[in-house]
Amino acid sequence: MKIQHLKNLKLLMGLSCLLVLTACQKDESSTVLSTDPVSLDDRDNGAIALYTLNVDKFATGIENAFNGKVSGLGYTIFHNNQVYYKGTGGLGWLRRPIDAPQRAHSANQRQGLASTSKYATAILVAKILERNGKTLDEKLYKYLPSNWNPDVNFKNLSFRQLLAHKAGLLKYGNKYAHMKKTVEGGINNIQVAFGTRVYDNINYFLPHYLVAYMIGKLENPNVLSQLKNAEKDTNALKEILAYNFRAYMRAYVFKPSGLTYWERVDFQPWDNYGPIPFTQGCKYYETANLNEKGSDPNQKYYESGPGGLYISAIEYAQMINATANGKIISKNLYSTMKKELLGFDWALSGKYGPYYAKNGSARSEEMLIDFGGTQVIVVSNCPYSNLAESPSLITNAFDAATN
Repeated sequence: MKIQHLKNLKLLMGLSCLLVLTACQKDESSTVLSTDPVSLDDRDNGAIALYTLNVDKFATGIENAFNGKVSGLGYTIFHNNQVYYKGTGGLGWLRRPIDAPQRAHSANQRQGLASTSKYATAILVAKILERNGKTLDEKLYKYLPSNWNPDVNFKNLSFRQLLAHKAGLLKYGNKYAHMKKTVEGGINNIQVAFGTRVYDNINYFLPHYLVAYMIGKLENPNVLSQLKNAEKDTNALKEILAYNFRAYMRAYVFKPSGLTYWERVDFQPWDNYGPIPFTQGCKYYETANLNEKGSDPNQKYYESGPGGLYISAIEYAQMINATANGKIISKNLYSTMKKELLGFDWALSGKYGPYYAKNGSARSEEMLIDFGGTQVIVVSNCPYSNLAESPSLITNAFDAATN
């Protein structure tokens, strides 16, 4: 029976791969490498900064804010669609000398991220909805496994509420059984009634289970058939859901962003050729002691959504810039997502604000900010940098560099 299960699972995974490749043919986005010059002549004013930014001064301000305060850091700035960083775009170590082979951190070094992964998840969900003529007010329950029995109040919830952390979901854990209980066990109706924002990873765990069903019901009935057949075996279904979430994240978000290695982007350590052993990826450090050995990333296949994206600063910045320029979702939809904080944490005041920011904090800390005309992401591989808690460290550097 076990051998037959494995054979069936391999067949289903193979079909998933074929279906994803077929679905991707619908996407007509162009590919532009981040290092290629981009003409601004055909862009509307929303894509060009309405201010003058000294990018060298901004980059220096970022480096000065964190120099000596991180084990390792990488950053990338996009301004008027041009990529910029000083030197290598990094500070400190991705892997300290004690964790041979040593590797300096930089804009091009990949590491595991925490909650800034939610930005990509929100964009993926919005992309699927928009390309299929649906709005953010589409109801969640339509895209659940058919053997889940959603609570009557859950049936009223929309993607808009979910991505805004206003769905009133009750969290029991981050596994398949926990998510099923969340859907079936009722919601906090008071939070929903008052539109209360209660930040919780549960809101971004759920898309991990919805994306494949969205594709199946909105784009490709063969995917839906495959999913329903797999519902008889929870382990097989979990594998297929995880595979599809990652596959459509690559195809619908990172491919139209123009990433050279879009098909490799993952929720575990990887290089230009594919997955690599966890011990060969980035290291996380808890203190500034250079003699402290680091810890390895975790695999986030089954928890992808709220965190765990493994990517470099320059690759993620390229995706953020592509989103801001309407290459993934429309500019109108992106404007709505910023104003309603869907995939964002704050609308920050500033000289040319509001500035829209998303942070992340676990064993790493990171901050991404869309200033409008300028996008930046800063990532570190330690939890003591104050990066995640203090967006002002970056916004102050930005304001000081603008006229």
